Amino acid sequence: MMTCSIIEKVSGLWNDSDGTALTFFYCDGNGKEKKESRYILRSIFRQLLEPFCADSKHPLRARLEQFYRANKYRSLRASELVAWIKSISQTFKMVSIIIDGLDECSMPSEIASLLVKCSAPNIRILATSRPAGEICDEFSKLPQMELDYALVQADIDTYIDSHLTHDRGLQKIKSSFKTEIKEKLLKESQGM
Repeated sequence: MMTCSIIEKVSGLWNDSDGTALTFFYCDGNGKEKKESRYILRSIFRQLLEPFCADSKHPLRARLEQFYRANKYRSLRASELVAWIKSISQTFKMVSIIIDGLDECSMPSEIASLLVKCSAPNIRILATSRPAGEICDEFSKLPQMELDYALVQADIDTYIDSHLTHDRGLQKIKSSFKTEIKEKLLKESQGM
């Protein structure tokens, strides 16, 4: 929920025409593919490519087409995806990469390490996670911020209350069942 707000705010400040790019990914503990590092990097890569798809004369497009023809029958390695992300990012003044829920990944320290390798002067990375030592270790040399668990829980509580009160489909549910739903969601959220 917090990451959604950040993405909305950043996308409202930036647009493709001013030389900025915003990429984001929500790690999903339910989908096997969406927990893997290469899947996440491919998503970032595709999002960075979008502005060049329509411009057939852009020099980067010719490089990408040549690379695609040479490699279309194999999957890109994570290191190749990092190299491409850094290369494409050089065509922008500023790139923001926002990843939500690193702790949901199958190998959180691996994706954290790969994101650190993506960093460059014009690339800003925001990764959210529940507290996890292996993720903190990978980002140890970069600025970090820890949120107060109680404040996050209060935010989630407010969000749930709002939906249970204002969502037309949920308004018909009995009050006792709403309370049960809220308690279960708060318990399962564990601060995120």
